[in-house]
Amino acid sequence: IACLLSAIYSLKYMSKDNGLDKYYALFLLLSGSMLGFVFTGDLFNMYVMLEIMTFAAISLTAFRNYKDKSLEAAFKYIVTGSLGSSLILLGTVLLYTETTSEMSSITILAFSSMMVGYAVKAFMVPCHTWPTDAHMAAPSSISMILSGVMSKTGIYAVIRILFGIFALNDNKYVGYLIIVWG
Repeated sequence: IACLLSAIYSLKYMSKDNGLDKYYALFLLLSGSMLGFVFTGDLFNMYVMLEIMTFAAISLTAFRNYKDKSLEAAFKYIVTGSLGSSLILLGTVLLYTETTSEMSSITILAFSSMMVGYAVKAFMVPCHTWPTDAHMAAPSSISMILSGVMSKTGIYAVIRILFGIFALNDNKYVGYLIIVWG
């Protein structure tokens, strides 16, 4: 619904900008990748959808490159986003290579990498300082999606990893982790 409302808002809000064909193509890419992220059934495709989502969001942040700070905000986004994506990819690869059922050091490293990577994508503490630049630089219709939907995909991934993949429902330390991060 947020994407639909943003698209409707974009029709008038973006009407004076140039390159609207690129804007709407990136907008659809962002919207579709967010849906793909939620509906995918495996970690690798979650990562692929996250990368498509990040690419579209960075491009839309820099869309008005004639305005002050839009390129700087996009650069901060790409640097921080790449760090988060690298950690998520590392965790995903480590999990796919792990074949034992016990919690080995590789599994713990994979879990930690994925949690930190998705925390970056969800703007969780201490990775919460850079999104303000992106929100200020991006068009308002995109800022709405970045804060209202896209950051929640990182939280969705954390929940899915904690409770779906690692089945840590009864682990009190995970509960403490969520409380501290919250």
